[in-house]
Amino acid sequence: MQSGSTIVAVVPGKDDVQVTYMQGTELKTAAAKAVIMATPKFITRRLVEGLPQKQNDAMQQMRYIPYSVVNLIFDKPVFNKGYDNWCPGNRFTDFIVADWVIQKQPGYHQKFNIASCYTPLKEEERSHLLNETGARKIAANVLSDFQKLMPEMNIQAPPNLFAPCYDELLDAGINDWGGVSPLTPDFINPEKPWPHLEQLKTRTESRGYILRQRLPVYPEFLTKLISRPGLLSDRVQAAADREGYATRLQAA
Repeated sequence: MQSGSTIVAVVPGKDDVQVTYMQGTELKTAAAKAVIMATPKFITRRLVEGLPQKQNDAMQQMRYIPYSVVNLIFDKPVFNKGYDNWCPGNRFTDFIVADWVIQKQPGYHQKFNIASCYTPLKEEERSHLLNETGARKIAANVLSDFQKLMPEMNIQAPPNLFAPCYDELLDAGINDWGGVSPLTPDFINPEKPWPHLEQLKTRTESRGYILRQRLPVYPEFLTKLISRPGLLSDRVQAAADREGYATRLQAA
C-alpha cells in the first residue's frame, strides 16, 4: 500500500495495468497484474483509460448522496443488545454501538454509550452539511428519532453550547438541560456563558415544557437508591420532593 499519493491515471494493457500517481512533487508509474478501483464511478471514469463508451456514459449518470454519521453520546449505557442495528422508517438506516468491541475486554466497566447513526441524505440536502446550523438540524432529527425508539431514556444537552437557538433542542426530544449554574461559569467551556435562569425558564415554557430542578440522580431511579439504608439514602430523601425532584429548602 502506497500512502500519501494521488492517482492520476490507470491504463489497462495486454499483460498488466499501469498506474500513474503523484507522490509529493514527483510523478511515478507502477505496474500491477490487476487494479481494484475503490472510487465513486464519476471519478473512476476519469482515471481509467479505454472504458467502453456505453459503460462510460452509464457511469457518468450515476449520482451520489452523502451518508453522514451522527454520534450520539450518552453518559450512561442505554443500548447494548446488538452491534449493528437496522432501524427502517427513521432518519437513520442503522446504528452501531461504538464501544461494542472493548465491552468484551476483561475488566472493562462501561460508563458511557456512543451510538453511531448512519444517516443518508437526499442530494438536495448535501448543502446542510456545509454550515453548523444545518449540521445541528440533521443531528437533532436523528436524536428525535432515536428517542422514539427508546422513549424511556433521558436526553441531556447543555443550552450554552447551542445558543442562541437552544430551545429548538426541545423539539428534537431532549428533556434535560444538565447542570446550569447562576453562580459559576461552565469550567469546561468557559467561553460559552450559561443562559440566565429566567430566560431558560421562559424559553422552555414557550415550547410547552416546565423547567424543574432535579437532583444528580433522575427521579425514576430514586426508589432503588433510597431502598439501601445509609447516609446517602437519608440525604437524598431529605433533598427530594414527592415526585423525586429537588425540594426547595426553607431558610431557618
